[in-house]
Amino acid sequence: MYSRGKKESAPLLMYLPQKQSGFLSPPSRIEQTVKPKKQQKKAVKPSVTKTTAAAAVTVTPQQRYKQPARKLRKRKLQPLPQWLDMLDDEIGQESDYEMEELPEAEFIEDPAPSITPPSAEVQVSQLAAAAPTPTPAPTPVPVPTPTAATTPTATQTSSPVPVPAQTATQTPAPAPVPTPTAAQTPSPVPVPTPTAAQSPAPTVAPTPTPMPAPAEDKTPAAMRNNQLFVSLSEKGQILVIDGETDTVADTIPLPSAGSVKGIALNPVTNRIYAINSGKHQLIVLDGSTKEAVAVVPVSPFPSLAAVNVKTNRVYIASSLLNTVDVLDGEANHLIDSVGVGNIPAGIVINADTNRIYVANGSPDHDISVIDGYTHTRLFPDIPVGHEPGLAGIHEDANLIYVPNFLSDSLSVIYGGTNTVLKTITEGIGKNPYAAGVDTFANLVYVSNSGSDTVSVIDASKHKVIETIPVGSCPKAVAVHTKTNRIYVAVSDGIIVIDGETFEVTNKIETAASPSGLALHE
Repeated sequence: MYSRGKKESAPLLMYLPQKQSGFLSPPSRIEQTVKPKKQQKKAVKPSVTKTTAAAAVTVTPQQRYKQPARKLRKRKLQPLPQWLDMLDDEIGQESDYEMEELPEAEFIEDPAPSITPPSAEVQVSQLAAAAPTPTPAPTPVPVPTPTAATTPTATQTSSPVPVPAQTATQTPAPAPVPTPTAAQTPSPVPVPTPTAAQSPAPTVAPTPTPMPAPAEDKTPAAMRNNQLFVSLSEKGQILVIDGETDTVADTIPLPSAGSVKGIALNPVTNRIYAINSGKHQLIVLDGSTKEAVAVVPVSPFPSLAAVNVKTNRVYIASSLLNTVDVLDGEANHLIDSVGVGNIPAGIVINADTNRIYVANGSPDHDISVIDGYTHTRLFPDIPVGHEPGLAGIHEDANLIYVPNFLSDSLSVIYGGTNTVLKTITEGIGKNPYAAGVDTFANLVYVSNSGSDTVSVIDASKHKVIETIPVGSCPKAVAVHTKTNRIYVAVSDGIIVIDGETFEVTNKIETAASPSGLALHE
């Protein structure tokens, strides 16, 4: 482009200041904009401190289960996001596991709360009303000395402070200054006495308002972490096992004798729930004092219980009336009862979706689903293998793993559609009884009571990857995702498995056969 004129035309360059392209920007401008970006990247790059072996040793055993998510050193498993994508492909629908981007909420700073108790504010207000209002000190006015030349007469106007009239021949005597009237300004001394309306009676003192007694804090103490609770049916008691030392830390005797079966926990309210099937009771225990808080009569012959910690509801399956009782965890009384299939046994809850899954025995051999919001049974039931047992749940993936006792198989149910996604038979032992899920490593542990083993299943591939011999008649399973330990109830104790090596590391002897396990991580 050239300029118009008589003189020699010169080329004019057009630059766009907003463009950072080499086609329209001069080279000097590109260099100036690119270099700061490189420097900014180097400045923003965080510095990573190398951890030494000595620093890792400083972690005490009591803090081991409080460490961040563990790392898998010897196995390569499918990560959870990729596994969920594969799961969506198998189901044939779009994934609903991605977090929705929510708009940033506007931050509103709350006013600082007052630390003055209400009673103290009442006292201050009473004292302020009873105290006299301070009056300003009067300003002294000098009284002029009368002279012969300036002696005022009775008709003359006086100074700000009036003085009695005097004659010219009289000598002013040092007589006291006359007392000022109410309209005149008083002298500094004496101070005028306050009236009754201004000052309170000297003998009456304000009565202090008594401070109210502090309200009793009814918030339950938090349940201690890394504890395993074991119910002993024959002894009528519950064992508390320290997960750090794998030893019995306490024994809780139950108030009434009977067949103690299921056990459940609510770490939020620090409550322990034990099923007394022979007495048809649900025993509520305080997790701190280990004492019975309430004994609630339930439907005849209850088998197992499960707790939704988000809604504080306890669900108890009754094998005689084919119902599930609903208990209010705050008031400790039944609020509803929902009919399910025949001889319900296993029960598991997805707290995120508020769905309850109940395993029904013969002749139904299916899973009943209960809506936790309305306490209604959702039809149709989900058909599985013969005699389904104690199911495990993967809440992140919304998958329910149901062991089929007489079919020697494991049914995988997708909670989004209430359909069986997969039935695993290869590698499952004889008479699978219970399932436990490691949500971190995407592993499922199934106890095979007929073959005295535990099958380890890779949940992303629906395939058995390991078989661990544990002991006589394994039943209940509990998985600690933070310490990577798996607890299996056998006929004479508790077997502890290392989830990293799949080896039995310890055995906790018990006085009787354990009937139920409940773990608080």
